[in-house]
Amino acid sequence: MYDIGRFYSLTHLKDWITLLNKAPDRREEKLPLLLVGDKKDLELEGKRVITKDYASEQSKKYEAFDFIECSAKTGEKVDPIFHKIALKMLKSAGLL
Repeated sequence: MYDIGRFYSLTHLKDWITLLNKAPDRREEKLPLLLVGDKKDLELEGKRVITKDYASEQSKKYEAFDFIECSAKTGEKVDPIFHKIALKMLKSAGLL
């Protein structure tokens, strides 16, 4: 998760992914990644710094299974995040 109003919140994405994939209990496969941009409500105030296109490019670059922007403040697109995670887990477990 990154803040669409603060560029530095996305600058260490590669480091975070590398760290998570090197965790001692990780298997051979990469950790599934869902890239989430928070504070979408800032867009209406003209405070967006990270464009949706740039974030989408980062999502593809790091092979995220999906990308979504939301607002925890307003609740916009929060439910779909959990839906996407649940679906990914069910598919990974072979239940779908």
